Amino acid sequence: MSRTRTLLEQHSVVDLFTLVYVAVDDYLQYSLEHHRYVLPESSDQKASYSELMTISLMGDLLAEPYSGDWFVWVKHEYAPLFPRLPDVTRYYRVLCNLERIFADFALVLANSLEDDTTYSIDSKPVPICKYKRRKHPRAQGEAARGYGTQGAVFGFKLHAVINNAQMVCRFAVVPANFADATLEAVCIRSEHAFLRYLSCEIVSGLRVEDVKSCQDIGKAI
Repeated sequence: MSRTRTLLEQHSVVDLFTLVYVAVDDYLQYSLEHHRYVLPESSDQKASYSELMTISLMGDLLAEPYSGDWFVWVKHEYAPLFPRLPDVTRYYRVLCNLERIFADFALVLANSLEDDTTYSIDSKPVPICKYKRRKHPRAQGEAARGYGTQGAVFGFKLHAVINNAQMVCRFAVVPANFADATLEAVCIRSEHAFLRYLSCEIVSGLRVEDVKSCQDIGKAI
């Protein structure tokens, strides 16, 4: 049974909106109080960043395929919860500007769990162009040629670490020629964590002293 279905069986949509909003707002308030970043504010701003992030996250949670249609539907059907929402174009602009904050929130949420004893890890190619155009001048000087399950690619690899709750708790972007077998370099924080690499079904025990920083293997995000 999917996580979404389980949540819907336990709570109404209004309850889910409330739960997500509280989590997002607590995170934003804590981050602002500790000067982790600064969010712009204006006197005529419609809706808070917490409200807009909540609507977007709820759309993902409920697997809504079209974010614009979802936002318009929420604006009309849940007006008592969100009485002052901007137009959909403004909503899109805010979400684009909050991409890094969404990523940080996801990592904070994933790392807040206490039972992270097993991590599943896999990689995904991130090509920046078609392989036959790899010799053209590129601004991404760290891009490299690599190979994946779908053949040769030119660009980068996304390595993601997933905890017991199937939440991404670590991820890094490295050149595409970085070997998957050296994934022990991606930071695993637990001293007794077990690393399971999905593509080759390798299980190995790792200790903190064996783990290198993401800074050593490429550009960490």
